Amino acid sequence: MSFLMIIPPVINKDNPFAGKDRTIRNQFKFNEIAAINTITLFQGGSIVTDTDFKSLFSLYGRSDSLEGTRNISDTVSSFQSEKQLRDESGRSGSLTVLRKNELIKLKASQLYGDSYVSPLSNTTFEFFENAGNHNLVFTNGNIIGYYTN
Repeated sequence: MSFLMIIPPVINKDNPFAGKDRTIRNQFKFNEIAAINTITLFQGGSIVTDTDFKSLFSLYGRSDSLEGTRNISDTVSSFQSEKQLRDESGRSGSLTVLRKNELIKLKASQLYGDSYVSPLSNTTFEFFENAGNHNLVFTNGNIIGYYTN
């Protein structure tokens, strides 16, 4: 008797040979997609989010809002680091969209590829919760939106 297992780490997050913190989730959750539909209805200004989530705005975001027709992809910017997130989110009238899930960061030759999963730190979430110019305007459990005055 023999045992053979094909290991597709990018697809199979519950693979016992690859840690969950080392595989990349490549599907979006329903509440992430629903958040985009809601956010694009009420936000007329710029939106700051992570790179992966930005791509969903062009797929699921509407081209119209309460203010009229607009090109969603022109209003969404992304960040690559937590420092850049804090810098980008300081613009007045912008909405910062944070995901409690993972972000993907690059790291050379790390288990089956060059990427690994890295969630936002608690310090970043505390920064937005305690900042006087950021107001919580949206949350659905995994997605949190802060509007900058």
